Amino acid sequence: MDFDASIEEELARSLRSGVFPVKLAYLGPGADNHRAYSATEGYAQSAGDARATADFLSVIFKDGGWDRYAVAELGPGAGHATVALLTRLAVEGVPPEAYFCADLSEDLLVMTAERVAAEGLAVPVATALCDIESEGGLAAFAQTIGSTSARLLGLFVGVTIGNVENPEGVLSRIRRELPTVRDLIITCALRDPKMSGAQIAAPYQNEAKYRNVSQSLLNAGVPKRSFRVETVFDEALSAIVSRAIFEEPAAVHFGGSTYHFEPGQAVRCSLSRRFEPQTFEVLLHTAGFSVAHSVHLNGGALGCFHAVRAGA
Repeated sequence: MDFDASIEEELARSLRSGVFPVKLAYLGPGADNHRAYSATEGYAQSAGDARATADFLSVIFKDGGWDRYAVAELGPGAGHATVALLTRLAVEGVPPEAYFCADLSEDLLVMTAERVAAEGLAVPVATALCDIESEGGLAAFAQTIGSTSARLLGLFVGVTIGNVENPEGVLSRIRRELPTVRDLIITCALRDPKMSGAQIAAPYQNEAKYRNVSQSLLNAGVPKRSFRVETVFDEALSAIVSRAIFEEPAAVHFGGSTYHFEPGQAVRCSLSRRFEPQTFEVLLHTAGFSVAHSVHLNGGALGCFHAVRAGA
């Protein structure tokens, strides 16, 4: 598989460090893997969460000032949650004037746009290829959303913010690089004290998810037969963590170098955080946002926050 220089550099860095950022799993065949996973029962809750997020938005809109608005979504995945949210907003009589989305995977952007069109949603769609985890990575998206004069509503639905390596860094980057986005609607998975770690990890323990999270290793040329994937809830990190455990020696040739892995060696290929509500509010504040509204959804398992750029 051919990737641009920056992605190849990141894959090489991951081979050296033994830590693969989640975003690398969505490249190459990873988009199709994610589409397959998003059709499983373990992912089904995301559509319900998106509809609940739309209901939350409807309440916010009653404060006024939202006669004309556009949605700028970061990391739409295969578009399942996006379609659920846009459909609910249309049903409630508050559809956006336009829908913009940004992702590192061009294939996922195409899937999202096609899904919105297939549902017959009467909203213009524009996409931008961006890396929210890299400095300057939102420049193309800033240019894309600059085409609208409507009030911009930044959107992070699902658990995307908990899957990035540095959530505070991503939020700070949004504030710096998307200056026209004043409001941010962001959902995050919360640590449910009623659930054990095993219960939290269970929806991630299936072949579709294992295929999804291991794609980053395959993109770097790691032989599929050489490892298995194990997923657990790590209490210290408050995160669902998937690791590739090598079962046989592997010599991986990538980018002009060779990387050696021994049986029993573990490589992290996925991390999905579960936040405490107060901790997440502090994170937003540190990144330059204040919380205007918040609500807990899905029995307290999902936090939904309306954050406003500080000083706006």
